[in-house]
Amino acid sequence: MIVYGLTIALQLSGALLLMCNYWGNVEKVALKEYFPGRNIAERNEKNEVCLERDKLIKCASKIYLTRISFTYILLGYLINLFGTYNVEPCVMLFYIIGVTVGLCALAFFVSCLLAKWKFKDDKYIDDDTLAEETEADTVATVSEIDALFEEKSRFNKH
Repeated sequence: MIVYGLTIALQLSGALLLMCNYWGNVEKVALKEYFPGRNIAERNEKNEVCLERDKLIKCASKIYLTRISFTYILLGYLINLFGTYNVEPCVMLFYIIGVTVGLCALAFFVSCLLAKWKFKDDKYIDDDTLAEETEADTVATVSEIDALFEEKSRFNKH
């Protein structure tokens, strides 16, 4: 009993620790997924960075899929504590394979559906939020570059 309990506790702990990366506000976690590590983003004249809907959906879908996966693991172990079966091992194997394929398909479908529901359009965030939430940086806007050239040409005339 002690070994069985320990194996389940270790597996659940491992799943929970992996899940911690995707816990919290989906928009904030998706932003970190959108800009992993140090990236350069382009901002508009309003000092905003456009986050493309398709990429946001991809990031959010990954987050939701991880959450669903953890829920599956948790429910599987909890149900296992109360379950026994009296069927042929081959029948049980095919049942497990069928249910596994079905649950995986359901998880992918639900995660994509939730991500598309969460992010219906491109999202604009200001440069300050981007700097606070990620390690991404932004490039100068066209008007900022033009202003630098104008300033340089005025400086060279004097």
